[in-house]
Amino acid sequence: MFKSNLNRGQSQNQKPKESGSGPLKLPRLWNAPAIEDLNSILAQAKKRDGFDVELPFSVSGQNSLYLIKVSCPPEGDPLWTFYIGSLTSTEVKWTLPSIDVLLVHNLVLSECTGQDSVDLISDHSQQPSYQRSSTGNFSIPEAPESQAVSQSMQGITDYTRNLGPKDPNRSDNQQAALEGDLEKLALPAVLQSLHLGKKSGRLTLGGTESGAEIYMEDGQPTHAICGEFNGDNAIIDVLTWVSGKFKFYENEVSPDKTVTKRLDSLIIESMGFLDQSNYLKNIGLTMDTFLRQVYPNLSETQFEQLAGRGTGYNMQLQKDFYVEIDNQTNLFDLLRRMPLTKLEWVPVLYNLLQVGLVQLALQASTQTPSEASIEPAYQIDEAAIQNALKTLMRPETEVYSYPVLQFFVKQELGRFERDGKAFSLIIFDLMSDNGGNLEIVPSGIAKALLHRVKGVKREIDILGHFETFDFGILLPQTSSKSAIVVAQRILERMKASPIPGMETANLSMAFGIAAIPQDCKTAGGLLSVASEAKKYARRNNLPIVEFKSCEGKT
Repeated sequence: MFKSNLNRGQSQNQKPKESGSGPLKLPRLWNAPAIEDLNSILAQAKKRDGFDVELPFSVSGQNSLYLIKVSCPPEGDPLWTFYIGSLTSTEVKWTLPSIDVLLVHNLVLSECTGQDSVDLISDHSQQPSYQRSSTGNFSIPEAPESQAVSQSMQGITDYTRNLGPKDPNRSDNQQAALEGDLEKLALPAVLQSLHLGKKSGRLTLGGTESGAEIYMEDGQPTHAICGEFNGDNAIIDVLTWVSGKFKFYENEVSPDKTVTKRLDSLIIESMGFLDQSNYLKNIGLTMDTFLRQVYPNLSETQFEQLAGRGTGYNMQLQKDFYVEIDNQTNLFDLLRRMPLTKLEWVPVLYNLLQVGLVQLALQASTQTPSEASIEPAYQIDEAAIQNALKTLMRPETEVYSYPVLQFFVKQELGRFERDGKAFSLIIFDLMSDNGGNLEIVPSGIAKALLHRVKGVKREIDILGHFETFDFGILLPQTSSKSAIVVAQRILERMKASPIPGMETANLSMAFGIAAIPQDCKTAGGLLSVASEAKKYARRNNLPIVEFKSCEGKT
């Protein structure tokens, strides 16, 4: 990629001959490229029908050679690739699809100087802030919006609603110093604005299915939590959001230090993850999609050879995931058996699809009837069973009463003591959020919502009332990580279609999850800790909380 320095006698302004098509390599620069240089190669790439335009450069005091390359595919954003190397070898440092030249320039300078890219924003403080494009990348909005951000940083806002965990430094009556909409101002721009002002405080974010918090100290993110994630993974997850609201409260810090990576590295990781997620969504993947092995009889060596042609993601995790695919299970049930976070299973499935090891299907593969499937001598009277079960249910909701739920918890504890298989309990509520005022959902609407919950649970799962206003789902042979997948699926189903009698956007749910033996050893203990996790989730505006993540907190 890098050749010997044969251009030393050329002027930096000397231009190569252009053919109008095909790849183009420009003369080497003897300093880091300016924004004008990147704008120039982007403009040339747009004229070259998807071919690369390369700009090699050196930096005074650095032994490495650098190269920035850009191409403009017919569809999608320009693709930037940055190389670092010597005269004999090069390596790709990062690849980023983006139309935001300022972001690319900051990343290039951070690699050349070792300085965090957000420290470089001050050199371009008059540049407009970023907006996310339809593909999830960044574009530059009009100047008035940037001015609006500057004004909001001066405290021109009257938002006072409290989000996030309680801590001694938090003031419930404090006004937000900055607030806005992620559809108008992307999160990277928000974080970089806070860095530029060296702000300390708590950034809260609310999406359609989750909430998040990022703590800043002197402009640097130090701690983050988003659903089941914390630290770097929490920031990567929330950086992929294309909609939601954000609010920043000054001078609220957290003693936890979970963020370890640089902000520019997290942005690049999030863009790759977002591209993979969008690909899966565009090909029609849902939790109801069935997965099929294309080559069910592969040896381990053959699998490694095929899977290794892709993105290079964790090979062992790909093997474990592939083995779980039985051609009869949809993605939702597979993730219950093998609980992975979406930051794990999305790149795994993306790679397996890209290399042709897995196919998607709308239904399970047809199985050959076995000789054992003989018509039984006695028919099961399903109607009689349902009539008997109705006597154990509350008529206004048609789910089991609280005493019945407690009975099944005790029964499952007995099974655990015999076979040692973990089980979980989810406690959740159904509330209507009317402008910040939470009200219990009327029984008629609750009945319709609980019917959707029944569509998610298995036959062996038990859905019932918990105490007076809450509900519980007992999940036999299910770890707390798998229970998180169930709770996420319920949230997805709730938001999937209009809710008769209320606005879908007004529905507010909080889930608390606990498991035996992870969190306790008794039936009463399980009911207690799952309830505490739910209360913590509700107090802190978090959709899903495991007891182990909130134990000892308020």
